[in-house]
Amino acid sequence: EYTPCWRATAAWALGRIGDRRAADRLLEVVRDLNNATDVRHAAAVALGELADPALRETLLNIAKDYPEFSTRRALLRACGPLDAPALTARRE
Repeated sequence: EYTPCWRATAAWALGRIGDRRAADRLLEVVRDLNNATDVRHAAAVALGELADPALRETLLNIAKDYPEFSTRRALLRACGPLDAPALTARRE
């Protein structure tokens, strides 16, 4: 069993490698709220590093109701430019 630190590092590394075959596993990590926050966040960032346009709709659906702000923002950033401004946080 990996500690959360190692799991977050592994998720980050998968994104840096850029192999889109890692997408399904990274999505599992993001969806599993039993994973530590930093692990889920690292997986969301890694999904953005994969830059797979086929994931955009899935990422938007996950982000829509995601309970953590930082991971939600990482998921939205992973989508690339958004045409749905209602999903992004406003700066006031």
